[in-house]
Amino acid sequence: REMFEPGPLMSTLSESRLSNHIGFNGFIETADGYYIFVKRANNLSIAKNTLSTSVSASLKTEYALTKDRIMTLESLSNAIKSEVSDELKIKIDDADGDLSESIFAFYRELSEGGKPQFLFYHKLQNMNKVEVENNFKKSLYENRNNKKTVVEDGSELKFCTLDELIKGELNINSITIQGKKYMIVPTISFSIACLLSSL
Repeated sequence: REMFEPGPLMSTLSESRLSNHIGFNGFIETADGYYIFVKRANNLSIAKNTLSTSVSASLKTEYALTKDRIMTLESLSNAIKSEVSDELKIKIDDADGDLSESIFAFYRELSEGGKPQFLFYHKLQNMNKVEVENNFKKSLYENRNNKKTVVEDGSELKFCTLDELIKGELNINSITIQGKKYMIVPTISFSIACLLSSL
């Protein structure tokens, strides 16, 4: 990044020499009003041991394209649902609607050389905090017992209400919620600020 995007201005996406795959962050709210955050594992390549949004992923072509290799709003929605399933172990079915309509911000990630990103929010209709947490723990337990080699992004889930989030102290590299300080990366700080501004 220092070689190809040294700044102070970024290249346009069409001129950039970086891969510029699309990334996204997302917030999932439980049916009983808790926002899900993920404590990232310590064996990941980036943002290890930090608090992250409910979903933090790259847009994978296997999920985001139709059989004809075209991206549609429906295939974009399917890609978001697939990442929610992969990262949080929550199945969002078609009755929950089109998640492409849940996207509320687009931006370029400066700390990753201008990578294009989008941000979404979705409220679950049928799963409360306890159900989400139990389901996540059960999945982690089963994966460990089956000795799966898949690296899980999250080691545990954290929950907070909107009021607790509003009263928290947000900085570029940390957030304090209920008196406890968590380290975050700048893109997560930006995502939280966008969520609070939108709400």
